[in-house]
Amino acid sequence: MAASAIEKLDNEEAFEAQGSQGNKMIPVMICAQLMFGTTAIFTKLAGLPASFICMSRGCLGFIFLLFLYAVIGVKIDFSAIRKNLVLLIITGASLAMHWILVYESYAYTRVATSSLCFYTAPIFVILAGPFVVGEKMTVKKMLCVLAALLGLSFLSGFWQAGGSVGKELPGILLSLSGAMLYAMEIFLCKKLKGISSYDVTIVNMLMVFIVSSVNVAFRVDVSAIQFGGLSVVILFILGAMNTATAYVLYFKAFRGMQAHSVAMMSYISPVTTVFLSALVLRESLDVYDLLGGILILGACFVNEMKR
Repeated sequence: MAASAIEKLDNEEAFEAQGSQGNKMIPVMICAQLMFGTTAIFTKLAGLPASFICMSRGCLGFIFLLFLYAVIGVKIDFSAIRKNLVLLIITGASLAMHWILVYESYAYTRVATSSLCFYTAPIFVILAGPFVVGEKMTVKKMLCVLAALLGLSFLSGFWQAGGSVGKELPGILLSLSGAMLYAMEIFLCKKLKGISSYDVTIVNMLMVFIVSSVNVAFRVDVSAIQFGGLSVVILFILGAMNTATAYVLYFKAFRGMQAHSVAMMSYISPVTTVFLSALVLRESLDVYDLLGGILILGACFVNEMKR
């Protein structure tokens, strides 16, 4: 889901992959999704303020995207950017804020819980659809919403005796707020006209850097940040690999795959995050967490099956 807000821009340009050409793109898409899935793990391990991580990721992502665009021959269409500038500024600012909210949630709840809560973004799209774009609310969509809400109740600890709903609620609310902003980005990106996803991404990274820098200036005491070798390496990985390289691989694969295949493979990312949170971060997952995750991801999966 990491790039779904702007993948829709290429739907009219993307061709229906046939035979071996679509199959050749599958490993590329898997690599991109695995990178997206490790972002939360690296962010947690960095041990730095959320705003500072976002600022660094936006800056490094912007620089490395320029480099990769030059390597693969992508030309930035400044005319298209000017025509969509207002929407690009809004979506870029929203992206920065949803990153900050999700990253800050890791201080209050488990990475796995936060990631699964963020994955409710498609559910917010379903709920807002009838009001924003006039989409019909079907029985199927309503059942998906109810299933996701039930999943959230399991993740929150609501059903557990002596559950941790009070302890993890701030983190859950932060992640859900990020999901709502992401849902808004999806609607806004649908209004962009005559611009490629590559151009949208480069402007988004620049806006992430600008907005996060303002946040850092007012909320973070940079002089108190303790940088270690691991933190520096992680910031580099987040910018160069998990942002620039991952997005380029994603869009390269997207143009050579069928839309439904891309949608199905988007589930690699949250599953990777949950698995690595247990393996690397040693986060405990009980039956309620598993049920919650299955309900949320299952609801999103069923909703995508219509497409």
